[in-house]
Amino acid sequence: MARTITPCRTLGSSVAVLGAALALALAGCGEQRAPLSGSIAVDGSRTLAPLTRAVVRRFMAQNPHVRIAVAASGTDAGFARLCRGEIDASDASNAPGARARAACTRAGVAVQPIAVAADAVVLVVNRGNPVRCLTTAQLFQVWRGNSDVTGSWTQIADLESSYAGELIAWGPGTETETFASFNAAVTGRRAGYRDYNNELGRESDVITGIAGEAGAIGYVDYPVLRQRAGAVKALAIDSGRGCVAPTAQTIADGSFRPLARKLFVYASAKALARPALAAFLRFYLDNVETIAPKLGFVPPTPAQARASKAALARAAAAGRSPASAG
Repeated sequence: MARTITPCRTLGSSVAVLGAALALALAGCGEQRAPLSGSIAVDGSRTLAPLTRAVVRRFMAQNPHVRIAVAASGTDAGFARLCRGEIDASDASNAPGARARAACTRAGVAVQPIAVAADAVVLVVNRGNPVRCLTTAQLFQVWRGNSDVTGSWTQIADLESSYAGELIAWGPGTETETFASFNAAVTGRRAGYRDYNNELGRESDVITGIAGEAGAIGYVDYPVLRQRAGAVKALAIDSGRGCVAPTAQTIADGSFRPLARKLFVYASAKALARPALAAFLRFYLDNVETIAPKLGFVPPTPAQARASKAALARAAAAGRSPASAG
């Protein structure tokens, strides 16, 4: 952040002058910071965009000379734009693939990932369904390609609660980040995956469908569930260490396996040399604890927040170094 320094006045020997000098010292000897200015372009994850926009509104209210535009083209599209130098930062709800990272490397664009929050993809069922928990093996059985679960809960192996209802599976659109995250975690894209009702394309419709069908099951992002938690029941997941329910704590610490995920802002190392972007990301990390829960997101743990702030400080310092400038 640019600043001007007013030199400290020479101190006299009187008590009054010493008192005045102390006041000046506590005030930074007249140090004055020039207001931040400039523009920042952000694109990327549709999932993370609502949180980033909420932070942007609060930041711009305090820094009116900085203009920040936030688009939501999707994680992959945003990262591709970052690698082409078209934007300063990219929101991401999934890790960029090897091809995307290679494109950045070829273009000579260095990026810094900053973990800003967490969420999860959550399995939900009708509130009248007695099932409380599914194992990762059961999830794979239901959602893999050519699944033998064709219409009844009784077809799921080793189900914890006896339930003979008709199984009706719902899912968001195949173009959504939620769909990509879920299938990567559950099937690993092995043997393909089952495309349940993905013509819907809106997670709110998944909630509506499940609320209206006794044997329905589906998945949504945690913020969507938080908005309509009373309409459906969230399932716990057993990944080999017992059933774990999706809560803010289990999502933050990653124990809600394999469906918890960290959310990142990838910043251009070159753009981080500009005071406005570095200040915005510091503000993001300083305020996400109060902003995130209001939107259903999970803020970082204190240890995660410290790690993100340290990574940002190192990247911003490297971006301001003479070697980086050259």
